[in-house]
Amino acid sequence: MYLFAFALRHPHAPLTIREKFSITNQHIKQAYDSLNSIANIYPSVNYKNSFILSTCNRSEIYIYLSDNNTEHVLNWWADFCRQPLKDLKKYVDIYAEEKAVFHFFEVACGADSMVLGETQISKQIKDAYAQAQSISTLSPYLHSIIQKSLNCSKEVRTKTNIGKFSISFASAGITLAQHIFTHMHKQNMLFIGAGEMMQTLAAHFSLQNPQKITIANRSFENAQDLVKMRLQNYTGRIEIQSLENVKNLLAESDITVCCIEYTNNLLINSEDIQKSLKKRRYKPMYLLDLSVPLVIDAGIKKLSDAFFYNVDDLSYIIENGQSKRNEAKKEAEQIIIKHIQQFDIWKKNYTIKPLISKIQNKLNKQMQACLNDNNSTEAVLQKFMQYNLHNLLQLLPDLTQEQQDKFNKYLDD
Repeated sequence: MYLFAFALRHPHAPLTIREKFSITNQHIKQAYDSLNSIANIYPSVNYKNSFILSTCNRSEIYIYLSDNNTEHVLNWWADFCRQPLKDLKKYVDIYAEEKAVFHFFEVACGADSMVLGETQISKQIKDAYAQAQSISTLSPYLHSIIQKSLNCSKEVRTKTNIGKFSISFASAGITLAQHIFTHMHKQNMLFIGAGEMMQTLAAHFSLQNPQKITIANRSFENAQDLVKMRLQNYTGRIEIQSLENVKNLLAESDITVCCIEYTNNLLINSEDIQKSLKKRRYKPMYLLDLSVPLVIDAGIKKLSDAFFYNVDDLSYIIENGQSKRNEAKKEAEQIIIKHIQQFDIWKKNYTIKPLISKIQNKLNKQMQACLNDNNSTEAVLQKFMQYNLHNLLQLLPDLTQEQQDKFNKYLDD
């Protein structure tokens, strides 16, 4: 079996491609079921050895194949997302075996993130891990890779400065907003969504002390939780509105920040922004959409008074201070290599477990056969040694020179 990683990730795959091939939480179960169906057609695809990770910056599939034919998985991915195969092939990175393991460890440690060292990826991996466990798609190997990568992540964040020099999405978003609105405390803000990422964004943006904050979300309870957990120090006005009412909220919102899972095409289109700008007498609007797929029409960039940014637009701000982050990344890679070496030892030991068990059973049977002859203890031991020495001598000629050297070293010790 061969481990492969199929990755659509920033910066190699642009957002327009990542959103086309993203597998959202809403569709994860359906994706695994679909993957299982092709495993029935192509036995080389091991559905019970698969793991899907999808975030705003990446969609990745880890799977064991019985041969090196990756076409079945690529065809399945394109068919499942109903997108052209050529688009996927153009941007997908494929890693095999050791490189696939190393890539996953890098991802878990935040060493492959746009925001180097960001911690949210660990939570996203844990959530994806729980989903895969509930569907029983993880082999012992994938279990071990995920668990050991998360342990590695803890050590990297404890012993290196990997996150110290990074600018978060929220900080980058605020920097861009400050280019448009010098006095952010005089502006009204609209937050669309109430998930974990939106909570982080809301906490940072609220520190600018805007006049008013409005939260639009499907669940009123989740929006209330956001207020309690992330806006407890904000002293301005707060309103909670339903997601269905979001278009009516745009005209009075100077700054709109969106991060939500929404599969019904676009939530806000260019016409909605045009109408809002007219009502505002063309006072500038700032819109930040970190959703994947996007829920705000990117076409609004053509409007002169609407300033629209997505996750890829933030990259040039986040990439400042690259030299310091590269140094921290090198430190992280040394820890990653150490943990992968530990995984390799575990893998070797796990692989030979059945062989060790067979050897133990074989020796027990041989010893029992020798004891059944009712010979003296010395005769029993002599017979047992001769029997096993005979079998061992038959194996020696097939050993490589390296294996013979290791065996010699063992005997010398």
